[in-house]
Amino acid sequence: AALDSLNEVIIPNNSQLEIQCTISSQEEDSAAKKLSACDRDATLLQSQLEPLSTPQLAKRLERTFGVLLDKETEQAYNRDYVMATLLECYKKHGPREIRKEKGIPVSKHRLDALMQELNAVNWPHTTRERPKIKAEHYMIIQKPGSGVEDSVRTKKETAKLIKYKKLFDLAVDTLAEVDPVFAERFTALAVTHNFVGSPHIDTLNVGPFYGLSLGEFS
Repeated sequence: AALDSLNEVIIPNNSQLEIQCTISSQEEDSAAKKLSACDRDATLLQSQLEPLSTPQLAKRLERTFGVLLDKETEQAYNRDYVMATLLECYKKHGPREIRKEKGIPVSKHRLDALMQELNAVNWPHTTRERPKIKAEHYMIIQKPGSGVEDSVRTKKETAKLIKYKKLFDLAVDTLAEVDPVFAERFTALAVTHNFVGSPHIDTLNVGPFYGLSLGEFS
C-alpha cells in the first residue's frame, strides 16, 4: 500500500525515477522479534528450549516422543510449528522429573573469605561483559598465560587480573581444594552478582566448568 501511494504521488512528476521497496518476510520478522537469553522467562520450558536449533528440536521430538516429522512438508522446517509440537508433547507427557544433585563441600573458611571479598568488589562501571545474560554484574577474569602475549587484549586482561588479584586467588584456592588438576588447567573465571538463570548455549565457553554460588537467595 505504501509503495502504491508513493508511485501515485511521485512518479507522475518524475518519469525518470524508479521506486524499489524491500518487504521483510515472515521469517525475517520472527527473527527480529527473537528475544535474547536475558529477556526470556527462565522458568518456562520454551525458554529452556529456545537455544536449540530447529533440527535439534525435531530430533528431540523423534528421540523423546517418537514423533517423526514429514520432511517433505514445509512444517518440518517451520520453527514455530516444531516448537509448538514439542511443547504439546511435553504437556501431554506430564511434568518433567526434578533432579536434585548435591555439590562438593568446600571448607567454610574459604567460603567466608570469598564472600567477604565479593562484598568488597569494586565492580567495573562499564556495560556488563555478557549483555545477553541476566545479571546485575558480570565480569570475566582471564588466567595468566591464556591469551596472546603482548597483545592489546592481553594487556587489558592483565590489568584487570591485577585489580582483582585477591578475588582471583581465593577462587583458584577454593577450586584447587575440590579439583587441583582443573585448577591448573582452566583459563578464565566468571564472577557474577545477582545472576538469574538465562538458558543459552555458549559459543566461547566450550569446555567443562565448575560453579559456586554464595550469599542469600530468594
